[in-house]
Amino acid sequence: MPAFSIDTAQIEKIRSLPFLANDHPPLANMKLWEDTQSKLSCYYAPFEYLNADAKLILVGITPGGTQMNRALNAARSALATGTPVAEAIRKVKREGSFSGAMRPNIVNTLNRLGYHKKLGITCASKLWDTHDHLVQFCSLLKFPVFVNGNDYNGNPKAHKNEDLKRLLSEHFVKDMAALPHDAMLVPLGDTVLEVVAWLNEFPKTS
Repeated sequence: MPAFSIDTAQIEKIRSLPFLANDHPPLANMKLWEDTQSKLSCYYAPFEYLNADAKLILVGITPGGTQMNRALNAARSALATGTPVAEAIRKVKREGSFSGAMRPNIVNTLNRLGYHKKLGITCASKLWDTHDHLVQFCSLLKFPVFVNGNDYNGNPKAHKNEDLKRLLSEHFVKDMAALPHDAMLVPLGDTVLEVVAWLNEFPKTS
């Protein structure tokens, strides 16, 4: 059994999806919730995988539209070839996480800061290839969040909006508790750093 839960109902929906271009708008049947007042909406993408042996944890804000569609495509393709669901979810995490134009920038940053050396690999790009067993890719908001149909970029602040706070506590906080406590955590950007700092204070104020 994998050390993470899988939404089997959503997986069944993925089996019948068409191929999605990077810029394809979110699919209505994959919507998890919507708040018409704040114009926030959240959609399912198969990012449940947790690596219990991770040495490095990369934390972004939330998967964007490109990452969502690539993850859905990867899952559909893997499932169509008979890949077990748990393995398909792992493949999705590797192929969909921080994909697109952002990945080379992240690789360059990790290399510049020496994380490849700390992990004993030649280049941080290996984390998306032969050495994915060393890393956990995750986001503050586990499932893709959009504002008025556009990628969420940090506004409204995740720790000051009730819907987003719930998403933080139900997924990110629980996932972090399940990951190795001695893993190196790398917040990708000031928005992530601000929320992680707030979460560190949360037990004292809750």
